Amino acid sequence: MKLLALISKYTLKPYRRQQTTGNSVVTANLLQRQFDVGTKQQIIVTDLSYIRANHHCNYLYMLLNLSTRQIARLWCWSI
Repeated sequence: MKLLALISKYTLKPYRRQQTTGNSVVTANLLQRQFDVGTKQQIIVTDLSYIRANHHCNYLYMLLNLSTRQIARLWCWSI
């Protein structure tokens, strides 16, 4: 291409993140930040998140025990 002075016209479209409102919903605060729990595993919260890496979706699912503030279960998988 240099010998013939050709210039490549191939360009990649720049990545633009999509503007979305997300999937979070405002809910009532039932616990009122009262995390002093008498029995074990009375209050367990969950979180499911996805992490994009190398054009793949990696999912992280976690169960958190609020009485001991430890992770009860943790799952990771990719699609």
